[in-house]
Amino acid sequence: MAMNNKDKRIVVLSAGGTAGHVFPATALLKELETRGLEVKIITDSRGRKWADILNISTNFQIQASGFFGKGVFSKVVGLLKTLFGMFQTIFIIWRLKPALVVGFGGYASIPAILVASFRSIPTVIHEQNSVLGRANRFVAKRVDKIATSYQNVRFLEKTIENKVVFTGMPVRSLVEELRSTEYPVILDSSSLRILIFGGSQGANIFSRVLPQSLDRLDVRLRSRIEVIHQCRVEDTDTLVSNYRELGIKFEVSEFFSDLPEKIAQSNLVITRAGSSTLAEITIIGRPAVIVPYPFAVDDHQTTNAKEFESAGGGWLFSNRSFTPKLCAGLLKEVLFDPVILEKKAMSSKNMGQVGAVSRLADLSLGLISKSSPVESGVAK
Repeated sequence: MAMNNKDKRIVVLSAGGTAGHVFPATALLKELETRGLEVKIITDSRGRKWADILNISTNFQIQASGFFGKGVFSKVVGLLKTLFGMFQTIFIIWRLKPALVVGFGGYASIPAILVASFRSIPTVIHEQNSVLGRANRFVAKRVDKIATSYQNVRFLEKTIENKVVFTGMPVRSLVEELRSTEYPVILDSSSLRILIFGGSQGANIFSRVLPQSLDRLDVRLRSRIEVIHQCRVEDTDTLVSNYRELGIKFEVSEFFSDLPEKIAQSNLVITRAGSSTLAEITIIGRPAVIVPYPFAVDDHQTTNAKEFESAGGGWLFSNRSFTPKLCAGLLKEVLFDPVILEKKAMSSKNMGQVGAVSRLADLSLGLISKSSPVESGVAK
């Protein structure tokens, strides 16, 4: 039930600066707004960049920096930045007087969760990965609920298991709408459309390995391949030159605003193992070659990728094992037997968690109802 503006309650979302934190936060923002709530986002300068790309207003930008697992000097700088961010957030929370604060991990999410818990404001954190992140671990004991994208999450202490609710990974409504898009069948004369992207930072390994892999295929097979490649800006010119020399159809860019549509149009995705990436791939239902980012904190991308591989959605390779020879062999195999891709596309789709953003909104608003029974109609 919608509210009058004067009665509209405020929900604060706090998120770290990567796309993996900002994207699910913006998905929840849209859902809560449709339910009649006013939503504000707190993030850092990096998060603001991603929100701007999505045309989402980041209402408050704070100072934040990591302070785990670093040298002494970096730890001190990180703690000082986070402390300053805490003072900024105290003022923000005092000014907004939110009914709820939801954190999405990353260091920029910590101050809002801590300030809210000190003020007895209901709090939820959402963990996108199959490993509880360091920022979320830091605040886990203070929050009311912990929402997860995976059924099993590492580093969840038994003392807080009663707070855990599996919701799945929130994605934009557009992604769920694309779930109805049928897998593009590969015929003997049709192209194999490959989408390659390395997450928010691109991935140099894909820019190196893919052209060399395609060069190993004979001209007849190569002519049936079409590549759509998101890369780092410094790799663009070299990549364009390589694909031109190979004589294949290609599209290269440092960013695709229509990435979900490109996933839906592809026969095979080659990518990293970020949680947002895997959520979109599985909801749309496309097979993928997953090469986890090897330096992710707690190696959470490998854990994410193992879940995907065990569900039958694709192939998992380490940075070291993902070679031009291996990739060329795989491409040759699926070109000769495209039914392999169709089966893996079905397994990928079966893994997709539809309705996660609605479940997270229900969980969050349920806390508002409990803390303010008089206005419980707001949460429905």
